[in-house]
Amino acid sequence: MQDVIPVFDDCAPIFILGSTRSGTTLTRSILSAHPDIAIADGFHYWVEVANFHKVVPDLREPGALDRFFALLQTARHHVHIADLEPELAEVRARLAEDPAPSAAKYFRLAMETYAKHRGATRFGEKTSANIRYLREIQEMFPRAKILHLVRDPRAVVASHLNVPWASRDVISLALKWKLAVRTFLDFQKAGPRYPGNLMEVRYEELVREPETMIRRICAFVDVAYDPRMLAHQEHSGIKVSALPWKIGVTRAINEGAVARWQKELPGPRLALIQWLLAPEMRHYGYQPLPMSAADRRQVPAQAARELRLWLEYKRRQRAERQATGPQYYDDAGIYRLVLRRLLATLRPGLASRPEATLPHREARPPHA
Repeated sequence: MQDVIPVFDDCAPIFILGSTRSGTTLTRSILSAHPDIAIADGFHYWVEVANFHKVVPDLREPGALDRFFALLQTARHHVHIADLEPELAEVRARLAEDPAPSAAKYFRLAMETYAKHRGATRFGEKTSANIRYLREIQEMFPRAKILHLVRDPRAVVASHLNVPWASRDVISLALKWKLAVRTFLDFQKAGPRYPGNLMEVRYEELVREPETMIRRICAFVDVAYDPRMLAHQEHSGIKVSALPWKIGVTRAINEGAVARWQKELPGPRLALIQWLLAPEMRHYGYQPLPMSAADRRQVPAQAARELRLWLEYKRRQRAERQATGPQYYDDAGIYRLVLRRLLATLRPGLASRPEATLPHREARPPHA
């Protein structure tokens, strides 16, 4: 991460973030169905593009823009922007004319140009991992509107088990959800610079009371409600053919996925997830299902099986990255944090830990 963060205070981009599989893509589609809004998918600026400066430290140097855009072509996130050649060509042309081009300007221009090509004036971006960069977002975009999506972690874990890119274990998946929600809660507790620009959206409320929630989101991002947002799949223009795990976004808003996890997670796995996430589940009002004594007894053995699955996943991932060459994705930090959370959770005296005393959160967001 470059030390100097530029400030773009002449725009109010919309950022959608949170744990993956929490409804971020659905929210992107709903907002993009508004005629004045176009939300791009996964530019991955902070988690990847900002790290290009290790190879291309100054975009003013001869050939630097060529190297920068070549890195985009080989980046891990490229699948999300693979169909944006016209937009990226325009961004490149504008950077070539800029006397002081930078990766940050690329990011702002990429969002802006994406929206312009779709006839929208409000722009934004959905990268779930931006939950780790809340401070940087508010520093770079003081007027940014940040939507944090929260979903029942049991549904989040079950959904991950059905996508090709995720680990097959429930421990790391559960702890990533824990890390995401606690990152947001810790950011709020620390006193964000612009607290009025943060909004939590509960996935369950969004799909059960879509018009009510969409109207609240519209008020938050300062646009008039448009009924086309309810039929987002007909008006957003979002294509997911290259990302089949997002196929749900092509369907009407429905509650079908809210409780599906109850059929997909066997007892020992569910007991393990609920034990790992008890404080945060209590805070968000997600009630644990009662577990049988037999399921509870199996938790230690189940945890050992899950850790073996995670190690197998990491070995495969490491081999794939060695085969594809250098990567600029910032994920080393997240695994260190996941490990710390796991060790903290496994320590004796769980109930006495500070995070076990999170206050219960009302069903409605505090700004509603």
